[in-house]
Amino acid sequence: MSETAIGQAVGARQSTINRIKRGDMVPNWETGKALVDLATQPAANDDTVEAA
Repeated sequence: MSETAIGQAVGARQSTINRIKRGDMVPNWETGKALVDLATQPAANDDTVEAA
């Protein structure tokens, strides 16, 4: 995912995602939780996820 797409998914600006990625800042609790949730959700095209 692009930094812009990640930012849109978690409600943050691309520049914020870039600073977090570079280690220049630590996300606030809400953004951090949203990033963890995004990272741990199955991908839409993941073949290991069975359709409901």
